[in-house]
Amino acid sequence: MYRAQFGDFNRAISELHLAQEHDPLSGEINAYLGAVLYWSRRYDDSINQLRQAITFDPTFVPDYVILCWALDAKGDTKAALDSCKQALERQANPWTALALARAQALAGDHAAAAATMASVVGRSEQFVSGYDRAVVYAALDRTDDAFAALEECYESRAEWMSYLKVDPQMDTLRRDPRYTTLLKRINL
Repeated sequence: MYRAQFGDFNRAISELHLAQEHDPLSGEINAYLGAVLYWSRRYDDSINQLRQAITFDPTFVPDYVILCWALDAKGDTKAALDSCKQALERQANPWTALALARAQALAGDHAAAAATMASVVGRSEQFVSGYDRAVVYAALDRTDDAFAALEECYESRAEWMSYLKVDPQMDTLRRDPRYTTLLKRINL
């Protein structure tokens, strides 16, 4: 994963294939491989990897969320929504709910996305990732809100900030000079 965070996708994929040889049914290895393929913008490969992983273990929720991301990247919003709904049914938490909110926004249903987001953010008893909020705001074209959420992530040293350089979910923000500044601040 470390190599992927810096854009060394070929080596990351090679190492994950090696790990997969040692433990082909590992949900985590299969999900990580799907994620790295997604970050490297090999969306078809990511989709195939994640669908295969789901056949191995249909209870491993990250596969559904990452599949949703890859399907959205391919423009298959209906299948992306279905995948996120399956993730949420299996494990209702802020991460799966905000993945659904992003999918709703990308499908053009901004009202549903805002409602889903509000239902999650309004729950003070659960941790809600600023990074996950930022990707929803980005999908809703609420750039200032996305950067405010990313600034919170920066201040709290959130783990997901290390994926900022490679995450396609942030592509709509890359043109903004604040994005380049943020990457420099976190040494990416």
